Amino acid sequence: MSDDLEAWLDRTEGARRTLDALGELGGEAAPAEVGERSGVAKSSRTKWLAELRRRGLVEGPKGRVRLTRQGRSLANRSEPVVDLGAALEGALDAWPTVWHRAALRLALSAVVGRHHLAGVEAFAGHFPGLVVVGPTGSGKSEMARFVMATFGLDRVAHTVWLPQQSKGSVFGRREPVEGGGRAFVAVPWLGRPFVLFEEADKAPPEVRARVLAYFQGNVEALEEGERLQLRPTPYLAANTAEAGQAAALVPGEYCRRSVVLDLWHVASMVDDLGERLEGLYAGGGPPRLRLEDLRPPAERLDENARGILASREAGIRKVMTDHGWAQCDRVGLEVLALGRAGLLGLRPGEDLRGVAVETGMDYLTVAETMPGEIVEGWSLEMSWWREWARSNNGAGIEELARHLEQLYAQREQVARAVVDRRRSREVEEVGLVEARGAFSERLRLAEFAIRQVPPELKPEAAGLRDALRKLRDRVDNAKRREGLAEVQALAADPLTRAEAMRADLDEVRRQLEEQKRVERDRVQQAKARAAEERRRVVEMNRQAREHEKAVKEGWRQELTRTRDLARSLEKLFRKKRTPEGENAFEVLADMQLFGYRLLTYEPDPPPPPIPPDANWWTRRTWPQPTGRGTWHTLEPRKKFAGTSQSCPALAKWGTETQWVLAPVLAALYVHEDRLTRALGVKARANRVALRSDIARPQLVQNVGVATLALGTGSHSLR
Repeated sequence: MSDDLEAWLDRTEGARRTLDALGELGGEAAPAEVGERSGVAKSSRTKWLAELRRRGLVEGPKGRVRLTRQGRSLANRSEPVVDLGAALEGALDAWPTVWHRAALRLALSAVVGRHHLAGVEAFAGHFPGLVVVGPTGSGKSEMARFVMATFGLDRVAHTVWLPQQSKGSVFGRREPVEGGGRAFVAVPWLGRPFVLFEEADKAPPEVRARVLAYFQGNVEALEEGERLQLRPTPYLAANTAEAGQAAALVPGEYCRRSVVLDLWHVASMVDDLGERLEGLYAGGGPPRLRLEDLRPPAERLDENARGILASREAGIRKVMTDHGWAQCDRVGLEVLALGRAGLLGLRPGEDLRGVAVETGMDYLTVAETMPGEIVEGWSLEMSWWREWARSNNGAGIEELARHLEQLYAQREQVARAVVDRRRSREVEEVGLVEARGAFSERLRLAEFAIRQVPPELKPEAAGLRDALRKLRDRVDNAKRREGLAEVQALAADPLTRAEAMRADLDEVRRQLEEQKRVERDRVQQAKARAAEERRRVVEMNRQAREHEKAVKEGWRQELTRTRDLARSLEKLFRKKRTPEGENAFEVLADMQLFGYRLLTYEPDPPPPPIPPDANWWTRRTWPQPTGRGTWHTLEPRKKFAGTSQSCPALAKWGTETQWVLAPVLAALYVHEDRLTRALGVKARANRVALRSDIARPQLVQNVGVATLALGTGSHSLR
């Protein structure tokens, strides 16, 4: 079946170009991106994508297509490289320093390792990224371009210019969808195997902080409730003012999960970098490899190979400082070693100690550029590597010797160059670099500005972008001011046309956005008014409920107090026996309720005064004060004779004392009944049965049920 599909693709140029374009875009892209990359017209692009989907080579929703497993196996077919290791090393030799070559081998290994080992549980959170810093022109971005060229990846589609990003566009954003509403749409580079985050030093701090999530070593991320697959190996390039500033851009916890290269100390050795790379790409560039064919021979290193990278007693630990060892992700090094094995085409069962040795050497070489991570002069302390390699069938010994020789030589070259650079750097060279960088940035921005255009402008915009891209490559490789001036003259027309096109588009967009803003403000104001009205109604209802709740709570508390008071009086009302030593009169006489005494004493009227002219007999027989009087109850019909200190009729509990208590209970029952009706609760059982004609004095203030309350300090029973 695969042979039939390949034969059909070879016969059908449009289908082959469409499939290969999707492969160059990392295996996943929008149909418009595929059409732009392949050069196939829109109508034909739709037809070929439908046919590829029907044959099982692509899948995905209407607005996003991706290669199936079979599609990946057939995309970008090329002749196999006979000696892959030698071919890669030959291409890497175009790079001027051992540090460039070591970092590139690690970068290629990282892409292979992440692509094939993403499902290995042991590596979760340990897939390394690349962080490369240094001065302008030291090869940071060109190293990423080399990686893209090796795997046949489109440079534009796999590059993200961070100064143009916002905090919300690093992973995706919510966009309108058909049928209404908004859905989270991931950025296209999430589905690609490699991504270059360019100009990180010029990006806003909040954007840099978001990008660091790519460097946590994970293959999944949770964004706005969406679980995203992080396929790309991230590569961050940034300019720094001087050596040792990588940590200022990338905090330590992210550096630990990355391979970090600082190119400041090799700035003097890259003067001919442009000519070297121009010759490399003129000769066909690096060998083009298909990621699908580079599967590592195993999912884990064996114990001996792993010990080279992770043992505390042997391997790379011997020449690393404590700080360097703490910054080293040993599991991530295992991923790199397995990726290197896949890159070199090793088969299952082959000895992996050699790739572990080579990976360790490359990592030490790169880590040497970071201050304080590697023991000073570490390459001179590597004799034990030779002994270890001999005891393990000579694994990596040739690579070790060659690498160390280059390292010795280039260290001396760097030392000499530092002195020479201090003496002979010319102002003109600095000015050329600055002018070249400024004009290259202008071309890049103009190219980027016309990527999204209306359908009627797409052919013209595509031609301008291609011209600007070629001109920018010439600007980046210009070594003399005369050459730069020549390119600037050639770029004047396409640059002016691109900027004019962008200005027209911006004006149209500004007018549309202004219309949308006015409508949006109107809708928002209407919504705000409606929301305020709803809030006011809700608040009024809430206050009404709270008020009703508070009133009823007051009623419940009032009912509880009233019932408690009534029960205490009912207990006295029902008493039939008077304990020895107790006088019911004394209890009742001392009792008051709501400021009213249950018993009030009224003495008998005093006798009239003795006339002044009365004789002795009259004076002797004249009536004297009796000291007696009447005790009145709250029931007008009932009164008792006694003195101010006693009342024989009320000395014992019984019928007479009930006459004293009955009016008070009657008043409390009236109040209690009013409260039970207001609260809708059942009336209390077992109340004292009172005569219907009993007096009901107004002891409790009645000011309406809504505000009914007893005075807090005016009633007592003692």
